[in-house]
Amino acid sequence: MVRPQVLRAVPPPSSVPGVVFDRLVSDIVGGTYLRGARLPAERDLVRELGASRASVRDALRRLEGWGLIAIRHGSGAVVRPRTDWAFDVLPACLREAKTIDGADVSRLIQDALALRRSTVVGMLQLVSGRIAPGALAAARATVAEAWDARVDVERFASLDFRITQQVLEAAHMFPAIWLLNKVTPAYIEAVRAIGRAAAVPSDYVDAHHRVFDALEKGHGNRATSLMKQYMEEADRKRLAAFKRAKR
Repeated sequence: MVRPQVLRAVPPPSSVPGVVFDRLVSDIVGGTYLRGARLPAERDLVRELGASRASVRDALRRLEGWGLIAIRHGSGAVVRPRTDWAFDVLPACLREAKTIDGADVSRLIQDALALRRSTVVGMLQLVSGRIAPGALAAARATVAEAWDARVDVERFASLDFRITQQVLEAAHMFPAIWLLNKVTPAYIEAVRAIGRAAAVPSDYVDAHHRVFDALEKGHGNRATSLMKQYMEEADRKRLAAFKRAKR
Protein backbone atom coordinates (compact mmCIF):
# COMPACT_ATOMS: atom_id res chain seq x y z
CA MET A 1 0.00 0.00 0.00
CA VAL A 2 1.27 3.49 -0.82
CA ARG A 3 0.03 6.33 1.34
CA PRO A 4 -0.67 9.74 -0.24
CA GLN A 5 2.50 11.79 -0.40
CA VAL A 6 2.96 15.26 1.01
CA LEU A 7 5.79 16.66 -1.06
CA ARG A 8 8.34 18.87 0.63
CA ALA A 9 10.45 21.66 -0.76
CA VAL A 10 13.66 20.54 -2.42
CA PRO A 11 16.96 22.35 -1.61
CA PRO A 12 19.18 23.83 -4.32
CA PRO A 13 20.50 21.39 -6.97
CA SER A 14 24.00 21.27 -5.46
CA SER A 15 22.66 19.30 -2.48
CA VAL A 16 20.07 17.25 -4.36
CA PRO A 17 21.82 13.80 -4.49
CA GLY A 18 21.97 13.43 -0.71
CA VAL A 19 18.58 15.05 -0.25
CA VAL A 20 16.87 12.58 -2.59
CA PHE A 21 18.34 9.65 -0.68
CA ASP A 22 17.50 11.11 2.74
CA ARG A 23 13.97 11.91 1.62
CA LEU A 24 13.32 8.36 0.42
CA VAL A 25 14.89 6.82 3.52
CA SER A 26 12.66 9.05 5.64
CA ASP A 27 9.56 8.02 3.71
CA ILE A 28 10.35 4.32 4.03
CA VAL A 29 11.28 4.18 7.73
CA GLY A 30 8.56 6.68 8.57
CA GLY A 31 5.89 4.45 7.03
CA THR A 32 4.92 6.40 3.93
CA TYR A 33 5.94 3.30 1.96
CA LEU A 34 5.17 0.05 3.72
CA ARG A 35 6.59 -3.41 3.16
CA GLY A 36 5.87 -4.55 -0.38
CA ALA A 37 4.98 -1.05 -1.61
CA ARG A 38 6.38 0.14 -4.93
CA LEU A 39 8.20 3.44 -5.02
CA PRO A 40 7.14 5.85 -7.79
CA ALA A 41 8.80 5.27 -11.13
CA GLU A 42 12.12 7.04 -11.77
CA ARG A 43 10.51 9.61 -14.07
CA ASP A 44 7.92 10.43 -11.39
CA LEU A 45 10.57 10.82 -8.69
CA VAL A 46 12.55 13.10 -11.00
CA ARG A 47 9.51 15.30 -11.47
CA GLU A 48 8.23 15.24 -7.88
CA LEU A 49 11.61 15.80 -6.23
CA GLY A 50 13.01 18.23 -8.78
CA ALA A 51 16.09 16.04 -9.13
CA SER A 52 18.07 14.72 -12.07
CA ARG A 53 17.60 11.13 -13.22
CA ALA A 54 21.22 10.43 -12.24
CA SER A 55 20.55 11.63 -8.66
CA VAL A 56 17.44 9.49 -8.39
CA ARG A 57 19.26 6.41 -9.69
CA ASP A 58 22.13 6.97 -7.29
CA ALA A 59 19.65 7.25 -4.39
CA LEU A 60 17.89 4.04 -5.44
CA ARG A 61 21.21 2.19 -5.62
CA ARG A 62 22.06 3.34 -2.11
CA LEU A 63 18.64 2.29 -0.84
CA GLU A 64 19.20 -1.12 -2.38
CA GLY A 65 22.62 -1.33 -0.72
CA TRP A 66 20.99 -0.67 2.66
CA GLY A 67 18.52 -3.46 2.02
CA LEU A 68 15.56 -1.06 2.07
CA ILE A 69 14.37 -1.84 -1.44
CA ALA A 70 14.65 -4.51 -4.10
CA ILE A 71 14.93 -3.23 -7.67
CA ARG A 72 13.09 -5.58 -10.00
CA HIS A 73 13.29 -5.12 -13.72
CA GLY A 74 9.83 -4.43 -15.06
CA SER A 75 8.36 -3.89 -11.58
CA GLY A 76 10.41 -0.99 -10.22
CA ALA A 77 11.65 -0.57 -6.66
CA VAL A 78 9.80 -2.50 -3.95
CA VAL A 79 10.19 -1.92 -0.19
CA ARG A 80 11.74 -4.92 1.56
CA PRO A 81 10.78 -6.19 5.05
CA ARG A 82 12.61 -4.74 8.04
CA THR A 83 14.42 -8.02 8.58
CA ASP A 84 16.36 -7.32 5.36
CA TRP A 85 17.48 -3.80 6.34
CA ALA A 86 21.13 -3.04 7.10
CA PHE A 87 22.36 -1.63 10.41
CA ASP A 88 23.00 1.70 8.65
CA VAL A 89 19.28 2.52 8.83
CA LEU A 90 19.25 2.76 12.65
CA PRO A 91 19.77 6.56 12.90
CA ALA A 92 17.01 7.27 10.37
CA CYS A 93 14.63 5.04 12.32
CA LEU A 94 15.39 6.97 15.52
CA ARG A 95 14.71 10.27 13.75
CA GLU A 96 11.72 9.37 11.62
CA ALA A 97 9.88 6.33 12.95
CA LYS A 98 7.09 6.69 15.51
CA THR A 99 6.72 2.98 16.11
CA ILE A 100 8.53 -0.19 15.03
CA ASP A 101 6.14 -3.09 14.49
CA GLY A 102 3.73 -1.51 16.95
CA ALA A 103 6.33 -0.84 19.65
CA ASP A 104 7.43 2.66 20.65
CA VAL A 105 10.68 3.72 18.99
CA SER A 106 12.31 3.93 22.43
CA ARG A 107 12.36 0.14 22.28
CA LEU A 108 14.69 0.46 19.31
CA ILE A 109 17.21 2.59 21.18
CA GLN A 110 16.94 0.23 24.15
CA ASP A 111 17.80 -2.72 21.90
CA ALA A 112 20.62 -0.79 20.19
CA LEU A 113 22.18 0.09 23.54
CA ALA A 114 21.87 -3.51 24.70
CA LEU A 115 23.55 -4.71 21.51
CA ARG A 116 26.40 -2.26 21.99
CA ARG A 117 26.89 -3.37 25.61
CA SER A 118 26.93 -7.01 24.60
CA THR A 119 29.42 -6.31 21.81
CA VAL A 120 31.85 -4.29 23.93
CA VAL A 121 31.72 -6.67 26.89
CA GLY A 122 32.10 -9.66 24.59
CA MET A 123 35.15 -8.09 22.96
CA LEU A 124 36.73 -7.49 26.37
CA GLN A 125 36.24 -11.17 27.16
CA LEU A 126 38.05 -12.06 23.93
CA VAL A 127 41.09 -9.91 24.72
CA SER A 128 41.38 -11.12 28.30
CA GLY A 129 44.97 -12.16 28.99
CA ARG A 130 46.29 -10.64 25.75
CA ILE A 131 47.09 -7.13 26.96
CA ALA A 132 50.49 -6.38 28.44
CA PRO A 133 51.07 -3.95 31.33
CA GLY A 134 51.23 -0.39 29.98
CA ALA A 135 49.76 -1.36 26.61
CA LEU A 136 46.67 0.80 27.13
CA ALA A 137 48.45 4.15 27.44
CA ALA A 138 46.92 5.38 24.17
CA ALA A 139 43.43 4.33 25.27
CA ARG A 140 43.89 6.15 28.58
CA ALA A 141 44.88 9.32 26.71
CA THR A 142 41.82 9.04 24.48
CA VAL A 143 39.59 8.68 27.54
CA ALA A 144 40.87 12.04 28.74
CA GLU A 145 40.35 13.55 25.29
CA ALA A 146 36.81 12.17 25.10
CA TRP A 147 35.97 13.57 28.53
CA ASP A 148 37.18 17.02 27.48
CA ALA A 149 34.96 16.77 24.37
CA ARG A 150 31.88 15.51 26.23
CA VAL A 151 29.73 18.53 25.35
CA ASP A 152 30.28 17.81 21.64
CA VAL A 153 28.02 14.78 21.24
CA GLU A 154 29.34 13.60 17.88
CA ARG A 155 33.03 14.09 18.68
CA PHE A 156 32.66 12.37 22.03
CA ALA A 157 30.96 9.36 20.41
CA SER A 158 33.73 9.08 17.83
CA LEU A 159 36.45 9.18 20.51
CA ASP A 160 34.52 6.74 22.69
CA PHE A 161 34.54 4.17 19.91
CA ARG A 162 38.22 4.90 19.29
CA ILE A 163 38.93 3.77 22.85
CA THR A 164 37.46 0.34 22.15
CA GLN A 165 39.50 0.15 18.95
CA GLN A 166 42.68 0.93 20.88
CA VAL A 167 41.97 -1.77 23.46
CA LEU A 168 41.43 -4.30 20.65
CA GLU A 169 44.56 -3.07 18.88
CA ALA A 170 46.62 -3.59 22.03
CA ALA A 171 45.47 -7.23 21.94
CA HIS A 172 46.00 -7.53 18.16
CA MET A 173 42.32 -8.52 17.79
CA PHE A 174 41.92 -7.22 14.25
CA PRO A 175 38.74 -9.06 13.19
CA ALA A 176 36.97 -7.41 16.11
CA ILE A 177 38.31 -4.00 15.03
CA TRP A 178 37.01 -4.54 11.51
CA LEU A 179 33.57 -5.50 12.86
CA LEU A 180 33.55 -2.41 15.06
CA ASN A 181 34.54 -0.25 12.09
CA LYS A 182 31.50 -1.55 10.21
CA VAL A 183 28.93 -0.48 12.81
CA THR A 184 30.60 2.60 14.29
CA PRO A 185 29.37 5.15 11.68
CA ALA A 186 25.74 4.14 12.24
CA TYR A 187 26.12 4.27 16.01
CA ILE A 188 27.66 7.75 15.86
CA GLU A 189 24.75 8.93 13.72
CA ALA A 190 22.38 7.32 16.23
CA VAL A 191 24.05 9.23 19.06
CA ARG A 192 23.48 12.43 17.10
CA ALA A 193 19.80 11.48 16.71
CA ILE A 194 19.51 10.87 20.46
CA GLY A 195 21.11 14.25 21.11
CA ARG A 196 21.30 15.49 24.68
CA ALA A 197 19.99 12.17 25.95
CA ALA A 198 23.50 10.79 25.31
CA ALA A 199 24.96 12.73 28.25
CA VAL A 200 28.29 11.42 29.57
CA PRO A 201 28.24 9.92 33.10
CA SER A 202 30.34 11.72 35.72
CA ASP A 203 32.36 8.57 36.45
CA TYR A 204 33.34 8.07 32.79
CA VAL A 205 37.09 8.52 33.30
CA ASP A 206 37.36 6.58 36.57
CA ALA A 207 35.26 3.69 35.24
CA HIS A 208 37.45 3.26 32.18
CA HIS A 209 40.69 3.42 34.14
CA ARG A 210 39.42 0.70 36.49
CA VAL A 211 38.65 -1.49 33.48
CA PHE A 212 42.08 -0.78 31.95
CA ASP A 213 43.84 -1.54 35.24
CA ALA A 214 42.10 -4.91 35.40
CA LEU A 215 42.95 -5.74 31.77
CA GLU A 216 46.64 -4.86 32.18
CA LYS A 217 46.81 -7.07 35.28
CA GLY A 218 45.28 -9.98 33.40
CA HIS A 219 42.02 -9.89 35.40
CA GLY A 220 39.67 -10.38 32.46
CA ASN A 221 36.58 -11.34 34.47
CA ARG A 222 36.90 -8.27 36.66
CA ALA A 223 37.38 -6.03 33.62
CA THR A 224 34.27 -7.33 31.87
CA SER A 225 32.23 -7.13 35.08
CA LEU A 226 33.26 -3.52 35.66
CA MET A 227 32.51 -2.51 32.08
CA LYS A 228 29.14 -4.28 32.09
CA GLN A 229 28.16 -2.56 35.34
CA TYR A 230 29.24 0.86 34.07
CA MET A 231 27.50 0.54 30.69
CA GLU A 232 24.24 -0.79 32.15
CA GLU A 233 23.94 2.17 34.50
CA ALA A 234 24.95 4.70 31.83
CA ASP A 235 22.51 3.24 29.30
CA ARG A 236 19.68 3.21 31.84
CA LYS A 237 20.12 6.96 32.28
CA ARG A 238 20.40 7.53 28.52
CA LEU A 239 17.20 5.63 27.83
CA ALA A 240 15.32 7.53 30.51
CA ALA A 241 16.57 10.85 29.09
CA PHE A 242 15.60 9.76 25.55
CA LYS A 243 12.06 8.93 26.68
CA ARG A 244 11.72 12.31 28.40
CA ALA A 245 12.95 14.12 25.31
CA LYS A 246 10.39 12.31 23.13
CA ARG A 247 7.41 13.43 25.23
